[in-house]
Amino acid sequence: MLLTLVVLWQVVSRYALASPSSVSEEVARILLMWLGLLGACYVHLDNKHIAIRMFPEVAPVARDHIVMIVCQAFSVVLLVGGWKLCAVTFALQQTTPVLGWPQGVVYSVVPLSGLILCLANYLHLKEQA
Repeated sequence: MLLTLVVLWQVVSRYALASPSSVSEEVARILLMWLGLLGACYVHLDNKHIAIRMFPEVAPVARDHIVMIVCQAFSVVLLVGGWKLCAVTFALQQTTPVLGWPQGVVYSVVPLSGLILCLANYLHLKEQA
């Protein structure tokens, strides 16, 4: 809802007031990143994500384990890569252009979502066992 309001303000300020808001553009970009990654975590935790059946001929149990291993590998990449990304941006003291927020805070959603996805994969494997 907040993202919708920010984008609506951006449209109103651009077309009705003829003075586009640079703050709302940056906030919308940050909110979209956080919403997308945390939304993916929520959907994965609830097991309601879109399933792509890559191995239709393989037994369902084996197929599910293969998919879970791929998901876990991706989660670990997000966790480790996101941690490194945050460490670098904090070390370089990078900030967002308009708001001046530390870029590491903005990027912290990447390792956070990786951690949540790792835990979700663990819970799903525990349920299957």
